[in-house]
Amino acid sequence: MIRKMQRRIKIRIDMTPMVDVIILLLIFFFMTATFKEPDAVEVRLPYAAAGLRIPKDIDIVSVIIDAEGVVYVNNVPIQAQGEVTEKVKEARIESPGAIFNVRSDADAEYGVMVQVMKELQQANVIRFNLETQKEEGAW
Repeated sequence: MIRKMQRRIKIRIDMTPMVDVIILLLIFFFMTATFKEPDAVEVRLPYAAAGLRIPKDIDIVSVIIDAEGVVYVNNVPIQAQGEVTEKVKEARIESPGAIFNVRSDADAEYGVMVQVMKELQQANVIRFNLETQKEEGAW
């Protein structure tokens, strides 16, 4: 009895669905991820016992005061005193629902902080956040 040579059928795994899933995951990542540029000014924040986290999906306008008393609005240094009001008004026009986040160095003079708060008030910014570091042992 002579047996016919049968051709073996090899099992192949189709890679197309896996490639489709990977592409969909990449698209999902790129569409949902938000990338925030790090602040250009390094500030040592004061400590506080309680704090509130700001949602990542909201526009944030950062007002930074460094240790020497130089004020930055969105990482752009401010040269004159009244310029903070102008920059804040421009930022409000660009994104009306933005949250204003004030970061002041722990060694900055209090008078500079008061002046920045006055200029925020002149720009009709009623609510803003003062950013602090969480104290050790705080929740």
